[in-house]
Amino acid sequence: MAREIEARAVLGRDVAREAGDFARERLLGPMSVRQKASRDVVTAVDFEAEELIVRRIRERYPGDRIVSEEAGLLEPCATSSRPSGLTWHVDPLDGSNNYALALPLYGVAMALRDESEQAVAAIVHESQNGRTVAAVRNVGVLFNDSTRFQQPKSRPLCGQMGDLVIAWSQGHSTLHREIGEAIWRDLRWSCRRVLSTWAPSVDWVLLANGNIDGVVAFDAAGPETLAGILVAESCGLGAQVIKYRPAATAEVSSISMAGPEAAVEAIGGRILAALDRLGCQLA
Repeated sequence: MAREIEARAVLGRDVAREAGDFARERLLGPMSVRQKASRDVVTAVDFEAEELIVRRIRERYPGDRIVSEEAGLLEPCATSSRPSGLTWHVDPLDGSNNYALALPLYGVAMALRDESEQAVAAIVHESQNGRTVAAVRNVGVLFNDSTRFQQPKSRPLCGQMGDLVIAWSQGHSTLHREIGEAIWRDLRWSCRRVLSTWAPSVDWVLLANGNIDGVVAFDAAGPETLAGILVAESCGLGAQVIKYRPAATAEVSSISMAGPEAAVEAIGGRILAALDRLGCQLA
């Protein structure tokens, strides 16, 4: 199975690059855009890139399931002799709001899960500059085309909270928006800089290459976070997931973060203190 996982990671790398190239070529051309949710949009390129990725996966691995951003759950092809037990989670155009504004911050994120729901392979691709990182659990980083990967570079200032440059991403749900805004403000005043690219695949590529000190994903459980956490761990970085329950509710939400161990410890401590002030309970 290990070789099969690695082969899928290589396919994912190639397909992510192909979809990213397609999106880049279409960026400045005529674009069809429509509202998807109160704070989100979808473009024709989202659907076209998704169709490309799904087609490539099904040509090679018809027994795999696919959960994609626009199409939802796609069961294994009827022509498959038997299901593989593996599921792809795909965001074919991460950063659609940026893309609709012709802002060059967008990418592709893909994670592969096994039957235990554990992410076993991950691909994050930053489309505008063509940077890709692919990783496999218990193997490490298979491919990083921008650094000839050895270990992530250590930013010289990383060490204290006020020195950190981190990226913040947040799910589109507004359910716990006030909590997210409070934590974001706290981090903004505590860190040297907090980036909000609205394209988490770009954030994870930056982290994998040592350009930033950490990534925080608030209530964001999509393919970007699944893939990003595995990529970070494969880079030898630390990762932490804080599960919390807002006051007077039974619903459990999560905050994921990754970076060098010292940065994760500092960021995690700051977030835990903020959750306590906000009356949240750990789950």
